[in-house]
Amino acid sequence: MMDRLPNSFRLVILPQDDPELSLINLQMLNKRQKKDKPVVLVLMKSGRVSIKHTEPDVFLPLPVAA
Repeated sequence: MMDRLPNSFRLVILPQDDPELSLINLQMLNKRQKKDKPVVLVLMKSGRVSIKHTEPDVFLPLPVAA
């Protein structure tokens, strides 16, 4: 999916379980919107999970062995 995103864009996260925060994020986008970059909207649950008890998912590109 990342290869489909433009090199430079504005990311707006819209938490589905927090309509107030979604509205705030959309209002900020509307106030600061410039036409120089495309906008990517992400709909997601806020996932309020304690970081102390969660293992992160980290994906890094690895060099190909010769």
